[in-house]
Amino acid sequence: MCVYNILTKDVKEDILNHMVKYTGENLDSIFAVLADSTRRDILKRLLENRMTAGQIYEPYSCSISPPALSKHLKILEKADFVTRTKRGREHVFTIKFANIKRAKSYIDYYAEFWTHNLDRLEEYLKKGGE
Repeated sequence: MCVYNILTKDVKEDILNHMVKYTGENLDSIFAVLADSTRRDILKRLLENRMTAGQIYEPYSCSISPPALSKHLKILEKADFVTRTKRGREHVFTIKFANIKRAKSYIDYYAEFWTHNLDRLEEYLKKGGE
């Protein structure tokens, strides 16, 4: 019997369904936002505490311009990763978790999917591939 058929038994048609399951809810934009290391770092820092734009900018002052940081913050805000609150002249940013949870859910789903299928492959190989 072909290894492909054994490994994909009862799964073959489902794989395509699994792959399209998460295409709707703005996952492309979520992962596009998370693809940038500066934005990931900003989110990581906001996990500790809400911060003003100036506080967020401090560690980047030698590497990016204030307008570049402003663009990153606008992207995070538009993608619903942060909220901006005006406090006098300051803009205070707070992290929002909904899209982080969506990304985590997507990753967890496929981690489980592949763990299960790799376990099946391991069992098959232990039996000598028969």
